[in-house]
Amino acid sequence: MTSCKGQTGKNAYNPKAVEFNNKALEFVKTANYDSALFYLDESIKADTTFYFSYGNKANVYCTLKDFKNALLVTKKEIEAKPDLAEGWMFAGMLNDKLGDSVTALEYYKKSIDLFNDRITNPAKQKYLEANRLNRAVAYIFIGQQKIGFDEINDLKRQFPLDKSLDRFSDINKKEYLKEIFGN
Repeated sequence: MTSCKGQTGKNAYNPKAVEFNNKALEFVKTANYDSALFYLDESIKADTTFYFSYGNKANVYCTLKDFKNALLVTKKEIEAKPDLAEGWMFAGMLNDKLGDSVTALEYYKKSIDLFNDRITNPAKQKYLEANRLNRAVAYIFIGQQKIGFDEINDLKRQFPLDKSLDRFSDINKKEYLKEIFGN
């Protein structure tokens, strides 16, 4: 879930959208999902470009095991922010969860393109390690395990103190999706 307290930067989102999003997250903390969804809808009405609310709404739907609505909302998130590689990746995962591996493949490929853009663009290298890891996972998910695992091993060599990378050493798409979405 993404809170936007103290949100600043070049994007000037409607403050009401930010307020409604943050209020929704307070309801998520108490598992009051109906109220959370209400305020996320209000946030989206206040500013359709405020993509954080779509992502949070998709997460609520995933918590409720409503993966079809999670996918619909994730597609709207991508419309609001087409360069959001994580959105494309998540849409792929949701398509896989719903049994549409052909469409999932297209979403994963698009996420790889977007992660590549971030990784190769000097102006976009703020989260280089995370982008490389996400790209590696996407490669594994499209069946290019060698590329993905080589990238993970390279990350482990470059960041030996980051023990969180160990859990990706033998990542398996089916098990990872189960971990993310449950059975």
